Amino acid sequence: MIDRIPATELPVAGARRGVALASRGASARLLGRFVLGTVGLAVFSGLIGCNPLTDGPSPFPTATVRPTATPNRAYSTVRVGTIIDAVKTLGRVVAAQEADLNFRNTGRIRDVFVQPGNLVTAGQVLAELDQRDLPWQLSRARLGVRQAEARLEASVARQVVDTVQVDELAVQSAAVQLAGAKLAQSRLDADVPDADVLDARSRIASARSALDNARFAIRARDADLAVKQAELAVKLMPPNAQEIGRARLEIEIARVRLAQAEAGPRVEDIRAAEILVDQERTRLARLTDSSPVRAEDIAGGRLELLRAEGVLTRVFADIDAGLLVAAVPRTSAIASARNGVDVARNALEKLMATVPSATEIEAQRASIRLAEIALERLRSPQTFDAESARVAVKVAEARLAQLVAGPNEAEIASIRAQISAIEFARDGAKGAVTVAEANLHAAESRLAFVLDGPNRFDRDDAANRISAVQAQITALKDRVDTNRQAADQARTIATFDQETLRRAVAQ
Repeated sequence: MIDRIPATELPVAGARRGVALASRGASARLLGRFVLGTVGLAVFSGLIGCNPLTDGPSPFPTATVRPTATPNRAYSTVRVGTIIDAVKTLGRVVAAQEADLNFRNTGRIRDVFVQPGNLVTAGQVLAELDQRDLPWQLSRARLGVRQAEARLEASVARQVVDTVQVDELAVQSAAVQLAGAKLAQSRLDADVPDADVLDARSRIASARSALDNARFAIRARDADLAVKQAELAVKLMPPNAQEIGRARLEIEIARVRLAQAEAGPRVEDIRAAEILVDQERTRLARLTDSSPVRAEDIAGGRLELLRAEGVLTRVFADIDAGLLVAAVPRTSAIASARNGVDVARNALEKLMATVPSATEIEAQRASIRLAEIALERLRSPQTFDAESARVAVKVAEARLAQLVAGPNEAEIASIRAQISAIEFARDGAKGAVTVAEANLHAAESRLAFVLDGPNRFDRDDAANRISAVQAQITALKDRVDTNRQAADQARTIATFDQETLRRAVAQ
């Protein structure tokens, strides 16, 4: 929208930007016509205002009027003279139509494109303001709008912190604590339940078991430590002639077995293996072919043993009843009854021993299979027998070399590391013993507390706990009311701030 200013008057100061345009109908042509009409009217008025018949002497000829008898008429004599054809007058020429034009913004005029009296058309640019500061002002205005919008969005997104529900939950939790404290106080006046006593004693038993296990672990670690220390001492001992001789003997034995494996089995070895197989088979046949013992014989032996034990029991009953008072008959009766029990037991065991069990028969069959395997190996020697013999020779030689060279540092370091680990484990077991002793003491104290019942200090402590919880509930309720009022005020302020920011953004 372009404001209007008078076409003949251009303001020097106005708004910041704008262009002055001529309004419709305000043209220089109409202005000219109006000026001519005004000049003619002024000349006509001047002629009427001039009366040459009443003025003073005139240098020009004038007509003389003669009176006659005819009706009064005015006559003038026409004479030759100079006619005045111009009249001078003062006045102000104005446009027939005026349009008030002005700039929307204030600022400095940069250019004026028309002059007073020029012919203009509607929409023509009359003047223009200096717009060099306009981009900066526009950017600042847009920045202000964005800042206002950002503040509005932040105000809408900002939630009023309402801790009333949290405080109410805290009040409920405190109420639960109060109920628990009152329940604990009521239990002080009640009888000790058997379940508490049993639980306390069970804890004592568990603590004692844990203490015994911890002490056993210490003893086990001490035993392991002694074994490793002895092994280390053996490793550190220098080799003696007896051990070296034993190692050399093992080498010779291994070499002989290697020679036998390479030469193959001897005839006498095969014959001995065959004899061993026959012997094992004979033992199995003896076990399976022996005359079976009848079940009634075993039952009779058991009855005889029960009878002998009954006689011994009756002798002790007679002694307790005072029937056998003398020492000699009493000792003789006891010895005779015990002898009868021993005889009956031996007879029953003999009967039972004559019956081969399934385990004995299965063990004998396993012995036969081993003897047959040994015989088969002798009859068809395998390659791995010779290889095993060679390995045995190398192991014996390495053993001898180790004895001659002395203790191995790597083995000694490994044993010492094992000793350190065992000592560390023993220290841990000692700590476990300390903890177990403390747990046992606590369990015993718990049992004593359960059996003795509450004292005056326990009752005072329960009452103080109830009072503290009640005071906490009162404080929490007061805080709920305060926080509710604060939340309402915060919501009101937030609503007002948001409405203010919305209006600022709209402007």
